[in-house]
Amino acid sequence: MKRINILIPLLVLCLLLCACTAQSTQTGSSTADTETESSTYLIYGLDADLSSIVTKDYVPEDGSDPADMQPEDLISGLLSALATTTPDLSFIYPIRDFSVNSYVFDEDAGSLTIDFDHGYADQNALTEVLARAAIVETMCQVPGVLKVSFSVEGEPLKDSRGNLVGEMTKDGFISSSTNEINSAEKVELTLYFANSAGDQLVPTYRTTYYNTNIALERLITEQLIQGPNIDTVGPTLNPQTKVLSVTTRDGVCYVNLDEAFLTDPYNVTDQVAVYSLVNSLCELSSVTKVQISVNGSTSYTFMDTLPLSTVFEENDRIVEQEEISAGEADTASTADAAD
Repeated sequence: MKRINILIPLLVLCLLLCACTAQSTQTGSSTADTETESSTYLIYGLDADLSSIVTKDYVPEDGSDPADMQPEDLISGLLSALATTTPDLSFIYPIRDFSVNSYVFDEDAGSLTIDFDHGYADQNALTEVLARAAIVETMCQVPGVLKVSFSVEGEPLKDSRGNLVGEMTKDGFISSSTNEINSAEKVELTLYFANSAGDQLVPTYRTTYYNTNIALERLITEQLIQGPNIDTVGPTLNPQTKVLSVTTRDGVCYVNLDEAFLTDPYNVTDQVAVYSLVNSLCELSSVTKVQISVNGSTSYTFMDTLPLSTVFEENDRIVEQEEISAGEADTASTADAAD
């Protein structure tokens, strides 16, 4: 009997100790979960070379936790942080040399519209794209902000080609795997435009920066549609042409354009128009042939003479022998191609 009386208190004590240990473990687990769930808000900016996106932690001026802030207060705080004027050689804040006029947050639609002053339009094309990406990525951290649109002095933002930019999301700029926009790179392109008679091609050389998210094949196609930057050669493709897709497989570049491609407003031959694209793409080591389609179909005939069912190869016979000198190189302003 005495032995049983001793065992019962010991058993009760063990149970109490186990309960305390379990409670301690549970409390520790809760603390760890809280630390895991706490989020850090970032400010996205440009690196010193203005060529890629970098980040730093967002710390509100009053030291409060951004996670505890209301969306309106967080929007205002982040916009102010994006316009920080404190010098930092390694981090360039994206709102500089221009300012925010106003913003409107539509919580129901999940949209944020930011209006900038006229200084926004004075940025060069590449810097504007990177700054735009930094601002959008920063603001899309705000709970409820799913998309962002810009305006300048009340007018909706347009890209360097005059197209409306519209609503933007972070996925339109930032790689989900690295949370960084790819760096811009400098590239020299060989683009073939028309001679003064419109019956032969002339190679020109264009140096530009481009966002490496864009394939070089697409960059070349868009630059050709944009036309030359010098007066000694002429355009070859309808500037209204839209690029639907460009892919390369096994040395064949598949270029899918809209129907505007079929209408050539310039006084050039059918071969000059088509081979300006083909020869320019074949300058890439990865391309040996080009297949052109319109709205996904190769059943069309260009200018009633060249069937698009043809898989085109480079045509040197249509190229003038005398090349443009280095002094007349067709140099692009940095980066219409970055959009």
